[in-house]
Amino acid sequence: MENEELSTEEQSLLEDMIGIFAYDEGSVDSGIKNERRRSEVIAWLEDQSDNHPDRFRVLLAKFIRENFLSDEALDMHYGLEDVAIFFRWLDRNMGFSAFV
Repeated sequence: MENEELSTEEQSLLEDMIGIFAYDEGSVDSGIKNERRRSEVIAWLEDQSDNHPDRFRVLLAKFIRENFLSDEALDMHYGLEDVAIFFRWLDRNMGFSAFV
């Protein structure tokens, strides 16, 4: 995700989050299976949501737009249904139910 507001570690966390999501949703070849990193992503999500809610809302919206709703993502057949799947995944697989 291109954004000057993100540190290198935050960019890495978001990239790994989409990889963990892909793995959990069945893309075992291209996804990421790393429980330590999952824990780090969860801790970051919780910290951002609790301590920086306005920033987090914008970052997550941009992340979703880029990964599921951009022209490139739409050309790859992603869309609103994938956003819903992503939110369910955050709740069920990451224990993060701030939006569900």
